[in-house]
Amino acid sequence: MRLTFSLLASTFITLLSLTTTKAQTTAAWWNSLLTCPVQCATSAAANAGCDINDLKCLCNSSTFLTDFRNCVELSCAVTSNANPAIAAFSNACLAFDWTWGESPCIRNCASKAAQAVGCDLNDRICLCNHKVAFLAKFYACITNNCPAQLEDAQNFIATDFICPIVDPPPPNA
Repeated sequence: MRLTFSLLASTFITLLSLTTTKAQTTAAWWNSLLTCPVQCATSAAANAGCDINDLKCLCNSSTFLTDFRNCVELSCAVTSNANPAIAAFSNACLAFDWTWGESPCIRNCASKAAQAVGCDLNDRICLCNHKVAFLAKFYACITNNCPAQLEDAQNFIATDFICPIVDPPPPNA
């Protein structure tokens, strides 16, 4: 009983920490960047019709990442700035939306499956509590809409859909 409580408390603290980290990461993802990449981000955001702090807009933009990457690679004096700048944006988007970077079909199927089980796509606790139904809906959508991406979808789920509350770590042998 004590081990179960300890595991649940640890999981809750981890999820709380992730939520806090998510808020900090997404609040000003560009704060740690050098001046040139920040100017590129501001310009790319304006071209995309987004505010630099509006991650929902930036992460869903079809042009922001390309414009941002091109600007950093072409305009910033030290090209090594490109990788940390792109990584900062990518990490912020992943903290904001765990499906970011996947194909439109996989993202759409994940969103539809979440809706079908009554969850917000980024509410991991809800999704984990409805894991079997979510995965069934997700894979049915993939099979019906983009069967050629089934292996990518399986890899995505295996690496990105982890439920510590539902899938506790195995006991030590």
